[in-house]
Amino acid sequence: MTKNDIAKEFLKLKKYGYKVKSFGDNRSLRRGQTGFVDTVIFNRKNLIFIEVKVGKDTFSEEQLETADLLSSVAAINKTVYYYIVNDVKDAKLLVDIILRGDL
Repeated sequence: MTKNDIAKEFLKLKKYGYKVKSFGDNRSLRRGQTGFVDTVIFNRKNLIFIEVKVGKDTFSEEQLETADLLSSVAAINKTVYYYIVNDVKDAKLLVDIILRGDL
């Protein structure tokens, strides 16, 4: 299982009107993307930030700061969400939760 397998699960949301933007590939990131989340999913109602951590992958200092800031925004805005996904099973569960509207 790879981050790409997880990203494919989130891409399934496109056929339901969600925009899915992925930043978690192996290509060199632009300076402004360093420390940002791997995936952003949104529609007219919800904005979902997702960090993918597979295997021995750990948070960088910048990712921890981003997680803290996005979690704080999510705590006061009930249409913004921040999740950490560790495997395809987690991704499938999150996709189901999103489609049911149970965020």
